[in-house]
Amino acid sequence: MQRSPFMLAERLKKYNIPSVRFNDESLALSNAGFTAIQIETLLIRPSSSKAVKVVLTDCEALLAQPYEFNHQQIIKMASHAGGSINIKAVLTGFFTLKHFGFHTDQIVKLASY
Repeated sequence: MQRSPFMLAERLKKYNIPSVRFNDESLALSNAGFTAIQIETLLIRPSSSKAVKVVLTDCEALLAQPYEFNHQQIIKMASHAGGSINIKAVLTGFFTLKHFGFHTDQIVKLASY
């Protein structure tokens, strides 16, 4: 479902997100393979700038081996308070969690809270 430009403008205003930043980061995330809904989920929320930067920086690594997360899993981990910290924690703790028998979906759930 595509939202109207008016609704988008109101949501950007609510979270004090400049439209230029939204457009620039939306384009970068789209080029990285994220859908419009995933982009809005990540961007249009309080304090999203650090999470967006980390997702853009670490997206290729998170999608590739050995992690092999998908775009939706990345958004799920990054779109919560402390999303940038969640992503960094996954990158540093992934092998330890795997060693203790955690599956990828369990790691995503842990990092999503």
